[in-house]
Amino acid sequence: MQRITQCRLAAIALASTVAVAAALPQDVGSRRGGANPPSAAAPDREAVADFIEVQGSAEVRVAPSEARLVLGFMAEGKDAAICRAASEAAIDSVTTALSAIGVATGDMQRDFISITPLYTWEGEEISGKRALVERRTGYRLDENLHVHVRDLGTLAAVRTAALESGASDLIAFEYGTEGLDAARNTALAAALAAAKGKAGLLLGEAFGASRPTPINVRETVTVHAPADLYETYTATGTAPKNYGYLGDLPRIPAARPLTTYYRGFDQDVDVRGGRLAMRTEFSVVARIWLYYGAPGRESMVPGTRR
Repeated sequence: MQRITQCRLAAIALASTVAVAAALPQDVGSRRGGANPPSAAAPDREAVADFIEVQGSAEVRVAPSEARLVLGFMAEGKDAAICRAASEAAIDSVTTALSAIGVATGDMQRDFISITPLYTWEGEEISGKRALVERRTGYRLDENLHVHVRDLGTLAAVRTAALESGASDLIAFEYGTEGLDAARNTALAAALAAAKGKAGLLLGEAFGASRPTPINVRETVTVHAPADLYETYTATGTAPKNYGYLGDLPRIPAARPLTTYYRGFDQDVDVRGGRLAMRTEFSVVARIWLYYGAPGRESMVPGTRR
């Protein structure tokens, strides 16, 4: 079987020399501050003789159009009935408050999580000796409420109303959008145009009238949600001091929270979806690989060269 090793057209040296580099896997996730992939090593002569690869890439940004909040509710009591009554009251209070600011009843979905026993240690006398014995003293009920926010202008009001009217916690938050399908097609078209533009420049200049013909194509499309594009780090110089003593006084350092900010998509692509990442958006990234038969190899019969 014909052995084909991937290679990439990298640059034109002088008028007729083409430099080719081996293909590397693309980084399809947020770099989170990581470095770009290292430079590829030069391919062997057989790979260069087989085919040429040209890549194009493009990013399209899509603004969120909706959001989902997951609210947590926790109730404790000596039996399950007491827990259930307390949880019912809290959830009813929240749904009433959210309905008052425009959230539809069908956009609030209740989700039972668990009911678990609670234990405490009690001192008892066993066989004439005092001992601490763990006894069940009650129950804990955990439930969630999923809230679909269709109007992002009400998002802050929804969060405030939920927490002030009885929710124990805001467990999760995520954006959604209805424009991803169209964005995928737009990104693919832009990546293809970028790849064809490179091929026209590099192959035409390198080979002139002997320009290779296309033999195959490959594509990937990756959607980076806003949650994937945040970066969390410890600010320089704010690492907490170790616990210890200063003379006879115990030294207790202050808590230092991690720093988080929206970095946005920051990989190298041919066509950027915008300039600075000033707001949370979805980044739809398409990559296209065009493959061309190397001159003199387009009609090579598979299996004739080992």
